Amino acid sequence: MPAVKFTRYFEAVRQRPDRATIRLEWIERVIANPVREVIQQDGRIRRWAPIAEMDGRYLRVNTAVRRCDGVQRFLRPLVSAMKIRYFQDTDTLYIEFRPAKVSETRDLDENTL
Repeated sequence: MPAVKFTRYFEAVRQRPDRATIRLEWIERVIANPVREVIQQDGRIRRWAPIAEMDGRYLRVNTAVRRCDGVQRFLRPLVSAMKIRYFQDTDTLYIEFRPAKVSETRDLDENTL
């Protein structure tokens, strides 16, 4: 397998506390032994594999092929699409950044929670 190269985006995301625990050997393991693989319309390949050290949670690795520099691999965070809902009867807007139970609600001002 060629040496793993990372994008600047990956390097920046990897600094986040929730991504800092991801080990390079896990990324290489996913690339070498995926349990699922999907080729996207743009030619990038998504690969998934469970990571035993993380209680079997799955790690998704996206790869991008560049003819000039061989294979470039990077990790994309597992992000759900943001959902926006407008309720006309109460004239309120609900923005959901990720599907999770609300842990805290704060009053930002008289019109914003």
